[in-house]
Amino acid sequence: MHNSKLGKSLRAAAVGLALFMAALGCGFLEPTTRPTATLFGITPTALSVPTTAVAPTLSSSPTAVVAPSPPKPVERGTILLDGSVQGTLPLLGTDVWRFDAPAGQYVTIRMDAVDPAALDTYLELYDADGVLLAENDDSGGSTGSLIAEYPIVITGTYTIHALTYSGLGDYFLSVRAVDPSGGGTLWYGAVVEGTLLAPWSQHAWTFDGVEGHVINVAMNATDGALDCFLELYGPDGLLLTTDDDSGAGYNALVEYYTLPVDGTYRVVARGGEFGATGAYVLALMQTELVLQGTLAYSDTVDALLEPGTRHHWVFEGVAGDVVGISMAAVSEGMDTYLELFAPNGVRVMVDDDSGAGSDAALVAFELPLSGVYRIIARGHGDDDVGEYELRLVGP
Repeated sequence: MHNSKLGKSLRAAAVGLALFMAALGCGFLEPTTRPTATLFGITPTALSVPTTAVAPTLSSSPTAVVAPSPPKPVERGTILLDGSVQGTLPLLGTDVWRFDAPAGQYVTIRMDAVDPAALDTYLELYDADGVLLAENDDSGGSTGSLIAEYPIVITGTYTIHALTYSGLGDYFLSVRAVDPSGGGTLWYGAVVEGTLLAPWSQHAWTFDGVEGHVINVAMNATDGALDCFLELYGPDGLLLTTDDDSGAGYNALVEYYTLPVDGTYRVVARGGEFGATGAYVLALMQTELVLQGTLAYSDTVDALLEPGTRHHWVFEGVAGDVVGISMAAVSEGMDTYLELFAPNGVRVMVDDDSGAGSDAALVAFELPLSGVYRIIARGHGDDDVGEYELRLVGP
C-alpha cells in the first residue's frame, strides 16, 4: 500500500551521505528551500554541502576513512491511546515507542519537531512481529510526519519508530484513537461514496443480512487512480471472500454471494496493488443467481454468451478431487475467461489464457472442500462474446 522500499532507500541515502561527510569533517548547510515533489507520500529532504569544506590531509601513507555508525535505537517506553510524549533525537537517531490497541480501532500517529528548521522527522509503524505496516515523512505539514487513520486489525502491541530524516532536536509524538473518515451502514439497494486518503486507508461498511440471500457488492473507482479491493466478513468476524479485479478494469466485484447465516456483515473497501488512494462508489444489491446449468465430471456443453452476460454453471465436488475445466471459443476472436468458486463462496481459481490461443483453462486443480462449486464462464472483455464449449473433467 505504501512504498516502504522507496522510503527506506531515500532515508538510507541521506544517512550514508551524512556519515561520509561527517567522516571527512564536513557539515551541512540547512537547505533554503524544501522540494515539493513527493512519491508515495514521501518527500526527500535536500542535502547541501557547504561552500568551504575541510579537505583531508594527504600523506604518503593514506589512512582509510571510517564513518561513524548511527546510534542504536533507544527504547523510550509506552504511549497510551490519546496520549502524547516528548523526546530528543541525536543525528541519525531512532526512538522506539509502543502502544496497545484493540482490533477495529483506527489510530492517528503524529510527530512534530519543536524546531522544524533543526529536525526533519520520520515515522514508522510496526506490528508485534516486526512487520512494517506504514511509514511517513512530511504528511504532517512542514517537516512533520503523520500516519492518519490506520486501521488496527489485530488486538495487540504496536511499535513506533520515531526517526530523524535529517537533523537533530526535540520532538512531540502523539497517538490518537479516531473515527475513520469513511464507512458506515449499507442496506440492499444502497449506493454510497467514499475517498481513501492514505495508502493504508480502509473503510468498513456494515449491513444486516439473512441466511440464503444472494448479494452483489460492487466497488468502482470514480477518479481513475484507485485499484479497488473488497473484503466481506461474516457476523462472527471471519473473512468470507475477497475480490480485486472482477469488475471492469481495476474495479472490485463480489458477485452472487449466498449469505450463510443471519446477522450483521462487514464490507471493507480498500485500495489494491496498483493504486491505494482515491474516490470510489460502493453498491450493495440483493439479487438472484440464474444458473446456466449443472455439470457432472466428463460433461461437455455448448453455449452462447451474449453481450453483458456471464454464465454460471455448478457441479458437485469432493475434497481432494483433481479437476480440469476448459472454456474453448467457437466464435472467432473470442477471448474466454474462467472463475471457480468453492462451496463457501471464496473464489479459488481464475484463468485467462492457459488453454490454446486465447482460451481459458483450469488444469489439474485439487478441490479444497466438498460441496457445490460454481463456475463463471465469461469473456475477458465486454466485446468477447459468442459461442463457446465448456468441459469439466474429474477423477
